[in-house]
Amino acid sequence: MLACGPSEEDKQIETVYAELMEGHDVVMPKSMQLPKLKSEVLKAVNELPEGDSLKTAAIDLGKELITANEDMYTWMDEFAVAMNDVEDKTEKLKLYESLNTEIKEIGEATNAAIETANKFLKEHE
Repeated sequence: MLACGPSEEDKQIETVYAELMEGHDVVMPKSMQLPKLKSEVLKAVNELPEGDSLKTAAIDLGKELITANEDMYTWMDEFAVAMNDVEDKTEKLKLYESLNTEIKEIGEATNAAIETANKFLKEHE
């Protein structure tokens, strides 16, 4: 006798997928702020000479902001592959769970980068 309705694995995939979309919807708008923040941070120290410790700190912060932004776009590419190209349900669930961990880490890194940039800008207006 065949079972009707979604399997337990299908339900797990659906649950993790919903968590992934929620993570995306929280992190993506913040991620979109990062390039502008980078520009503002670098503009704040534009007049300082090369090698100045404050300018070096701003450049490092700019790199942190861009890395957080790039991580989000890499995650989205990986999510698209998992969603569209992976047929095996066990493999899809495994990838979704890994991506769920990643989006949480990316969210934390993004929040930290934004907080650091805003603090830097407030201190160097």
